[in-house]
Amino acid sequence: MTGEDDVERLRALVAAIPDPVYRVRADGTFVSVEVPDDHPTAVDQSTIPGQRVQDVMPRRQAAVVMAGIVEALRSGGLVAVEYGLVVDGEDRHWEARLVPAGGDVYAIVREVTDLRRREAAAIDAARTDALTGLPTRGVLVERVGGLLDLPMGDAPPLAVLFCDLDGFKAVNDGFGHPTGDRVLAAAAARIVHVVRDTDLVVRVGGDEIAVALVGVDHDVVARVAERLVAEVSAPYVVDGHEHRIGLSIGVAVHPDDAADVDGLMAAADAAMYRVKQRGGGGIAWATGR
Repeated sequence: MTGEDDVERLRALVAAIPDPVYRVRADGTFVSVEVPDDHPTAVDQSTIPGQRVQDVMPRRQAAVVMAGIVEALRSGGLVAVEYGLVVDGEDRHWEARLVPAGGDVYAIVREVTDLRRREAAAIDAARTDALTGLPTRGVLVERVGGLLDLPMGDAPPLAVLFCDLDGFKAVNDGFGHPTGDRVLAAAAARIVHVVRDTDLVVRVGGDEIAVALVGVDHDVVARVAERLVAEVSAPYVVDGHEHRIGLSIGVAVHPDDAADVDGLMAAADAAMYRVKQRGGGGIAWATGR
């Protein structure tokens, strides 16, 4: 079978593909366009043949596609590239599967905007606690870890406060989980309200919440911790019933108490446990201040 036969077979396959297919020369010139009749397109496809990739796409996106074309011709195999465009003020994404044939490349293009949005939503869901709306522990590990990875002297002062709600189990057991959930969400909101937008509050799990305070000294950390205890301990009213809980906080400071995120969390957790052993409702420092 000749190369021409291969191209003819490919053309027959192209006609059966439900996505737009563009035949492109090595220099980026469009030779032909095959678009299904019922397929929506952002531009008039009849104007495409004779133009170059660089003529119809922004520079950065065109460079991505051209690099894929060069690689497909070099390797002789399928190459997939992805690019984004703003269409009518909306960010949209496409995948181009580039197949070399007869010295040219066939680009099979499919919009993947909805797929990427679903993937992004799934990632956000994994990083956000559904009940409180707080980020999850992984976000704290990522962000604080990034700060601690800065060169020596560039990392800002940083403290981790490990917070545990006192008396929360009694609310859950006595009034049910729906009430407990509302109290927990309200407590989380109070904690967020106390700290700055530049700080980070995450739900570790259960009734445990961690706070990362960035760029603060010990006196500021102590004042914030004291205010957190006071705010969270104020009464909550749910369905006409008043509920009271407390807050136990363990504080660990970088670099005095630990050099990494896991070490800070462990030190703050151990300090918080000492508060619980004393009956709860207070603050303990990892180094015993």
